[in-house]
Amino acid sequence: MNIQTIRQFESGRNTAEAWKFWKQNFVNFLETAGYATQSEKTKTAVFRHVCGDEIIKPKAGEAELKLEQILDGFDKFFGDYKNEILASFVFLEIKQKPHEKFQEFYTRLKLGAAQIACLKGLGNLVVGKGKGLSQRFP
Repeated sequence: MNIQTIRQFESGRNTAEAWKFWKQNFVNFLETAGYATQSEKTKTAVFRHVCGDEIIKPKAGEAELKLEQILDGFDKFFGDYKNEILASFVFLEIKQKPHEKFQEFYTRLKLGAAQIACLKGLGNLVVGKGKGLSQRFP
C-alpha cells in the first residue's frame, strides 16, 4: 500500500486549531501507513520527517523522547497559546461601566490579569490606555 505523506504543519491564523487537526491527520497517517505498531524511534523519525527537523531537534546528551511525550508537549504549548490569546483579548475588552465604582472596575481588571499567567505584568497591557489608569497599577 502506497500512502501519500501528509503536509507539514502550518500554523495559519488559528494555531491551536491548526495543531489539533494536523495532529489528528498525523495519527491517522501513522495508523494507515503501518507506523503505529513500529518502534518509538521509528515513530519519532516519521514525526520529524513530516514536521521538519527544525520543529524538534534532540539536544546533545538528551534522552530520546517518545512520540507521545512530543505530542503532549505540543498539545500543552498550543493549548497555552490559545488560552493566552483569548485571555488577552478578553482583558483588553474590559471597560469601566457607566455607574461602576473604580474599585470594582479595578477588581475586574485584576481578575482578568490573573488569567494571563505568561505575561510579565499589567503594565504591558495598559500601555496606551491612559496615563492615569496605568499609574494606578502596582
